[in-house]
Amino acid sequence: MSFNANSAFRKVNPTLDKQPRVGPIPADQLIPWLLACGAAYYIGRLLLGLSWVWTGVVAAWGMSTWWILTAKGAWRFFGKFVAVPHWVRGQGIYRSVFASKEEKTWKPSKLARAASIAGKPSRRKRP
Repeated sequence: MSFNANSAFRKVNPTLDKQPRVGPIPADQLIPWLLACGAAYYIGRLLLGLSWVWTGVVAAWGMSTWWILTAKGAWRFFGKFVAVPHWVRGQGIYRSVFASKEEKTWKPSKLARAASIAGKPSRRKRP
């Protein structure tokens, strides 16, 4: 292969790393904008009886608000509302699924009952 100084770079598809679009509308905004227009028509035109100009203003306001909130990825805005897990410490008595009938009914010994009545914790480990 011969090296040509004019073709030092490899030609690639210019649409790589571009956001998909439907004309001038970003593809990820298309359905939310249609919903904003539908809501503006229903609220502005049907419920409130506004003119087409004001219905268009309400639709443009809804679309621009959605675009501002979700620009450069909807996850940046909506990721703030994900519930985080609530971790707590807890204690439970371990009971084996395969334990015998005697092991399932655990009763503290006389020494453990006496210690718990006296206010001192028992040192006996529970099975």
